[in-house]
Amino acid sequence: DDEVRLLVAMNDPAIQGHLEEVLPERGRLRALPLRPTPIDLHPHNLLVDQRGHVTFLDIDSIRLATVPVALGFAAFKLCRQARVSRGGDARALARRFLRRALGSAIEGADDLIWIGAKAELLKRIAFIEAEKRKGRTEWLVDADRHRLGLEEIDRMRPY
Repeated sequence: DDEVRLLVAMNDPAIQGHLEEVLPERGRLRALPLRPTPIDLHPHNLLVDQRGHVTFLDIDSIRLATVPVALGFAAFKLCRQARVSRGGDARALARRFLRRALGSAIEGADDLIWIGAKAELLKRIAFIEAEKRKGRTEWLVDADRHRLGLEEIDRMRPY
């Protein structure tokens, strides 16, 4: 598709390596149902009342996504934020978040969750590249952060 062609045309060895990891799993990700999902899940976008009911505040970031993409990207962002604000081992933080989110269902599913997170970042990198080719540069500031995010995910994964 267009995103993959853009990523290949970038001729960036680091991007290519992550793309080669994600592409074989696209069939598994695409076979899963799409659900309305908050793709920008972090504490500043959540409101919890006294009874424990959670309300998601950033309606603009809800889009159709598979559970592995949504959970993987949420785990990545939350662990990045926690590590930056409090320090700690990214892999241990990620494992704890996913174990709480999925319980025992995490066994065997965690690899697809991290592939989903990478797929989301690659999608964002492709979007930025497409915008750059149209002469729109406002998103370029995020390009390096997303590239670094791909490497961060490898450090968070449990293997």
